Parts: sequence; C-alpha cells; structure tokens
Amino acid sequence: MEMPLPRLTLRPTLYRRLADLVLVAGVVGSFLGWQYAAGQLRDGDERYFDSLATAKTERVVDYLERYLDLSVSLSALFHASADVTREEFHDHFVSLRPQDRFPALQALQFAQKVPAQEKEAFEARVRADTSLHPLGYPEFNIHPVSAAEDYLPIVYNEPMGGNEAAFGLDVAAEPRARRVTEHARETGRPTVSAPAMLVQGRQELRGLVIRTAVYRHGERDQTLEDRRAAFIGVVCVVLRATDLLRNALDDHDASRFHVRITDIGEEGFHAGDEPEPRTMLFDAAEAWAHAYELPEEPRARDRRVTVKAVAGRMWEVAVTRRPVSYLTQPYPMSVLLGALGGSLALWAALRIFMGRYSPAPSLAAGVRSARSDAAG
Repeated sequence: MEMPLPRLTLRPTLYRRLADLVLVAGVVGSFLGWQYAAGQLRDGDERYFDSLATAKTERVVDYLERYLDLSVSLSALFHASADVTREEFHDHFVSLRPQDRFPALQALQFAQKVPAQEKEAFEARVRADTSLHPLGYPEFNIHPVSAAEDYLPIVYNEPMGGNEAAFGLDVAAEPRARRVTEHARETGRPTVSAPAMLVQGRQELRGLVIRTAVYRHGERDQTLEDRRAAFIGVVCVVLRATDLLRNALDDHDASRFHVRITDIGEEGFHAGDEPEPRTMLFDAAEAWAHAYELPEEPRARDRRVTVKAVAGRMWEVAVTRRPVSYLTQPYPMSVLLGALGGSLALWAALRIFMGRYSPAPSLAAGVRSARSDAAG
C-alpha cells in the first residue's frame, strides 16, 4: 500500500519542528534549572551565614568569660584573707601561668581605697615596702592629682615590667572609669570598661579593664548598703583587646568574613541619658594579614549584626561576608552546561532521525513519474 505523497512530505517538516521545539524547551529549562540551583546554593549559604554570625558572637562572649572568672577568683583571694600582701599577690600571679592560660592579659592589679587625708602616709608606706624589691618603690605616688575625697590607686601591679606607668594610677579619677568602679561596687559583679588606649606607653595598645569589687574580709556584702560600707578596693584585669578577640576567633576565615566589634555604651541605657560615643573594639583587618577588607557600603544581605550585653557594656558584633555570585558557582554552572548539552544532543538526534525521511518524498515522486511515463 502506497503512502500518499503529501503525508511523506509533511513528516520531515514535523520532525524538524519537533527538534526545534525540543531545543527551545531544553534551553529554557536549562536556564530555569540554573536559576533554581543558584537559589538552592544561596539558601544554604544564608543558613550557614546566620549560624556562623551567631557562633562568632557566642565565641566572643564565652572567651571573655574566662577573664571574668579570673577577675572573680582574684577578688576571692582578698575575701579569704584579712591582709593579702604584695608578695602573696605576686606569687598568686605567677601560679596562674598567664602567658600560657591567658594570652590577652596585660596586667593583674589591685587598687586600694585611700581616703584623701591618708594619701601622704599611704604613699610613704608603699615607697618603704621592700617585700619584693630591696629598694622599695621610692618613685611611687598617687596620680593624677585631684581634690577627690577618696583615691583608688593601683598598689599591686603584676607584672611590673611594662606596666610601670599604671603603678599608683587612680583608677577612679576619670569619670567613665569611676562609673565602672561604682557599678562593680554596687553590683558585686565583674564589670567591663569601655575600650580605651592603655597608659602603658604604647599608643596603639587598645585595651579593656575588668573590675571586680573587693570587700573587707569578714563583713557582709549582701545588700547595697553592706557593699558600700565594706568596699575597700577593686581588682583589675587589664586586657589587650585585639589579642583577646583574635584568640576568641582563632578559627576565623579572615579571607571570606570580616568581623568588627564596637562598644556602643553601658548596659541599661535609659532614654534621656546622654549617649556614649561608639568605640571600635576590634577590626579583623587589623588582626590578620590578607584579611577581607570591609567595603564602604556592604550589601545588607551580606551583613549580620548582633548586639550583646557583656558585663555591664553593650557590644555590637558585625559579621560581613565577601560577596558571592551564586550563578557562577560550580554547582549552578554544571546544571546549566549539563542541561544545555543534553538539549543540544537531543536536538541533534532528532535532526539526524529526520534526515532518514528527507529523501522519501522525492523518491516517491520519481517513482510515480516513471510509472506515468511507462503507462503513456
């Protein structure tokens, strides 16, 4: 049975159109799959970035807790004894192995409350103290000079080497430092200062000071009135801010993520209070070589900001990631190229298959023409 010539002519056209339709659909599907794969990668990265930012904030707080505990343990030394001598304080410092256990520690100190009328006699006693140094401390004096009713000079200072400028410093002379000291006295808990350049002589040395109140041995410190009456001084844990936070973030991928920590003021800030200036505490670009440098205006989706209360202060931890083009990542690109390749292969197969039918109409027409000639 012979197939009508019009049907033989139509079949190659249908296959050609089918091949082209498959190609167009394959290209469209390839780009849709490319976008979908990039979206999956973006969603996974967003979840990872959220968890990373949270983890870094917690790491910072947890690492600082080690130094808060150190401050509390140091104050306990005074609570357990009616008279902690300079030699005992020194021995305690040595037993801590600070270089191994507390790499961000600059100094451990005790600042004693001294009534203004006893200032000269107190200075004379410290100068004559030869328990650690045979010559005593002939240059000791309480500074800066002020008209305060009470002083809080640093009298125990470990290690002395490198921290000489802090010896005799009245830690309550500066208004902000006085508020930190008063907060420690009123609460009985360790309190962190605002970041500041330390007095140790290196202008670039940004530091923090943890202060914990010391109360007179054997006296009650349960109520606010008790604590004010029994207060005799503060222990100070002086920290190098960059070392503290670099160690807290020791597994940080500085090439991909930037971390900046900013002190934004005292905890419990009330409306109507004069706001404190924001002070940068840590910048990852200063801590690691070849770190990702923060652009002037990072995209909002590439930044996570957490505000955390830390021992009387409020810290803002901002984590910024290096921008990523998800469409050009290996996984989405493999989806795109694989789908395009498959579409082209199917199109080529259909075109080859169509080629088997292309000669059929002309052959059928030739056979019919030959038969017509023979019949005539």
